[in-house]
Amino acid sequence: MKACPGRAILVLTGEVQGTSTTIVRQRIELRCGLPDQHPGDHHDPSHDAHWAAEPGDRPTLVRMENAND
Repeated sequence: MKACPGRAILVLTGEVQGTSTTIVRQRIELRCGLPDQHPGDHHDPSHDAHWAAEPGDRPTLVRMENAND
């Protein structure tokens, strides 16, 4: 079965302790793990990420992660 071509970028951010600054900690390319032509949102199971996108779009998702998470 053909895999879904859906892609997205996940940007993981975090706060710098003692400041009001947020920095990018990691940038990850997401790949949909569902079959081609699936209904609903895309899903990358290895990063537990879901996103909606039109065919050919490559959205950027931002996830805040604290050092204590």
